[in-house]
Amino acid sequence: MKIETIGDLESAMNDLQACDAQMNKKSAQLSEDIANLREEMNEELGDTVSKRALLQNAIEQFAWDNKVNPDIFPMGKKSLILNAGTISFKSGPLSIALKKGTKTEQVVETAKALKLKIIRISEELDKDAVKDLIESEKITDEVLKQLGLVANQSENLTIKLNDQ
Repeated sequence: MKIETIGDLESAMNDLQACDAQMNKKSAQLSEDIANLREEMNEELGDTVSKRALLQNAIEQFAWDNKVNPDIFPMGKKSLILNAGTISFKSGPLSIALKKGTKTEQVVETAKALKLKIIRISEELDKDAVKDLIESEKITDEVLKQLGLVANQSENLTIKLNDQ
């Protein structure tokens, strides 16, 4: 289909609107069907879902209660392999946080006093400041070029149909 005139464009937009309406109607019906199926499934499996949650909690409680029991988790082992599956403990990533009431400045000063090399000082380009200068026309393309920067801005086409 090729659009050559405003009339053709108006007709195409009307057809596009009709397609959307048909697709939205079908989508709404499918959403309703899915919601009904979910409700039916929840009614049928309610007892199973509850039982599963109780079993999951009981298994987790057993594992945590016996984490240091050498008869369950032998020395150095973090997994228990059973016929039905495996229970295992996995360490997450180490995270560092300030204790409540501690300020970053305190940590920095103490680290300096203890001569610990754990303080990072970085310089980086403030792209927002560059954008502000471009928008206020306080920086030229020549200066951007000298800095080794390129300013790009995309442009998107939007088709917004009116409600029927």
